[in-house]
Amino acid sequence: MRDGEEFGLLGLDGTVGANLSAGVIRAEIRRGTGHGYRMTSGGLEILTVRREKGSADRLEISCDGIVYEARTSFLRNKATADSTSGEEVRINGGLSGRSYEVAFEAGDGRVPAVAVFLLYHTVAYRSQAYLMSR
Repeated sequence: MRDGEEFGLLGLDGTVGANLSAGVIRAEIRRGTGHGYRMTSGGLEILTVRREKGSADRLEISCDGIVYEARTSFLRNKATADSTSGEEVRINGGLSGRSYEVAFEAGDGRVPAVAVFLLYHTVAYRSQAYLMSR
């Protein structure tokens, strides 16, 4: 994937979940029990997410045995995730929330999955905050 290249379509269902289609790949993000989420594809679990207890902006994302500590800032429209193995994902949204830049080192399938989840989470909750402020 090159800079600026589209890789798929992420259809949001509010804070309940989303569907991703990218070529032949199909994935689904759904809210789980408690304060967590699951991403699945073809019935297989790709990653799980749980919110840190007592925190609205800190998440723990587990993907293929690797744990990512994620931080979100809906006011600044950005999110970051760092793994225990040194991988990182950065999401930066424009002021209007209509465009986002996603940065990560292309490696195995874990990092793009984490990036897609963080993008979903940032967009969905930023949109919800905007609607609540109206």
